[in-house]
Amino acid sequence: MAEATSPVVRAVNALGSLNESAGRFACWAAAALIAVMTGAVLLGVFFRYVLNNSLNWTEEVAIMSAIWVAFLVSPWAFRNGGHVAIEMVVNAMPRALMRVVRIVINLLVLWILYRFFSEAIAYVGSGMRMRANSMDIPVAYFRAIVPVSFAMMFVVGVELVIRDGLSLFMRGTDLDLPHLSAPIEPE
Repeated sequence: MAEATSPVVRAVNALGSLNESAGRFACWAAAALIAVMTGAVLLGVFFRYVLNNSLNWTEEVAIMSAIWVAFLVSPWAFRNGGHVAIEMVVNAMPRALMRVVRIVINLLVLWILYRFFSEAIAYVGSGMRMRANSMDIPVAYFRAIVPVSFAMMFVVGVELVIRDGLSLFMRGTDLDLPHLSAPIEPE
């Protein structure tokens, strides 16, 4: 039980709490944006078909809200196993080998996220020179979620690699998140 209270385990659990809180906040923000998106679409339909006077900004607000929703929930989905995955082969492996495979995959994901983050910074920067079609604001404000999402996903990936690495070297310490702890058994 000494390992359960080690500073390393406490640190990874603190990182997990940070990721969980950030993910929960992002999900609530995404829910609010879904309400904004729905309201913008309904308002646009009402003005176009009932009042016969189209609003030019509702479509852009709905599209940008949808993009923000997708990027906001991505870190939460990554941490909670919500992305598409083929786990049949991995779940059939011995536990230690499964952890090694997950570490390798997550390290690859971290490298990809690092590369995407660098490109996303330039992507947002280029948006400062452009204005939104229907609103007089820089497009960069709409694009700002992209590097934020990649950074959040990177921190989640680091947490997952550390959890699997520590579980490999600290026998008897299971630091898996609940969705990773036991493979789903077929019915």
